[in-house]
Order: sequence, then structure tokens, then C-alpha cells
Amino acid sequence: MGFVIATVFTVALLFNSCESKDQSELLGIDSKVFPQGVAKNFKLYYNEYKENKSELIAVRDTTSLSAILEAQLSEDYQQLIFPYRIFPEGIRLTLIDDDGARTYINADYGKLYVLTSMVDLRGSVLIELPDGSTLETDQLYWDRENDWVFTDRNFKYTNREDNSIMNGKGMDFKRDFTYFNAHQTYGTMVLKEE
Repeated sequence: MGFVIATVFTVALLFNSCESKDQSELLGIDSKVFPQGVAKNFKLYYNEYKENKSELIAVRDTTSLSAILEAQLSEDYQQLIFPYRIFPEGIRLTLIDDDGARTYINADYGKLYVLTSMVDLRGSVLIELPDGSTLETDQLYWDRENDWVFTDRNFKYTNREDNSIMNGKGMDFKRDFTYFNAHQTYGTMVLKEE
């Protein structure tokens, strides 16, 4: 009887230790997550809904093009619990304001979080503003829902209007640059008196 109990106990320990290993490892299956879709020369257009209200004239509601997202390669992981799309070979984002002026954002890598409407840009991130000014950093987030852009990384802002350069760490701004907040700054800045 003691031999049977010892055998049952040993078999139970064996099964218990097998459960602690990753099942995919035991079955010889690669446990990497694969995209549900891959696209080359990807281009995505964002339209913004605009409600026109007028008491005198009935005007139809319209949509206007507000952004264009382009990438050589796009991998779609929308089958996951927290879905996202990555752009492993770089991304170019064109933001278009109400007057048609365009701001260009280029990055070595991009990730678009579907549920939160956040875009994570990494690598050599370069923003080219309509007036020719540029902003450089190595990581930048764009909250599409709130039209807010921010980073906690080092940045370099070159103002083409007065040829000033502002370096700093951390910033946030409204997409149309009507509000800009630099957290820590240093460098050469020219301020105009009004």
C-alpha cells in the first residue's frame, strides 16, 4: 500500500510541475503573438465631423480631412484584448488644420492604440510646422481624441521666424500650437515685446 501511495504522490508532483511550464513550450509551439493582418504602403485618412449651425440658413453638416497617416509597413494586432497597430519601419503623419495648413510628423517607429486613440511615436521624431519651424525629440505621444501632443523626453525647437533654438525636457501642446508648454527649457530664445 505504501508503494502505491508513493507512486500516486510522485505522479501528482510530475503533473503539477508540468502545469507550471508554459503550455506552448511543452507542445513545441512558438508563443509569439502574430499580427492578424499586414499591409504595405499603408495610408489612412482621418476625417473630422463638423456640425454647422445657423438659424438663418440650413447648412449641411460636413466632414473635413484632418490627418493622413502613412507607413511602408503596418501590422494589425486588433485581435488582442488591448488592440493596436504598429508601424515598425517608420511613420509619416500629416496634420491638417481648418485653414488647410499642414504639419508633418516623421518617426522611425509608430504605434496606434485603437481603444485609447493614442499614437506613440519613437526614434528620430521630427515635426515640421507650416511656418518652417521644427521640433525634434526621440519619443512623442499624440492623443487624437483631445488633440494633445506631449513628451517627457529631451527636445529641440527651432523657430524659423527669429532663428532661435530652444532645448528642453518635457513638453505638451495643442495640436494647432495655440497652446505650448515646455516643462524645462534652456538655450537661446528671442522674445518680442508687444
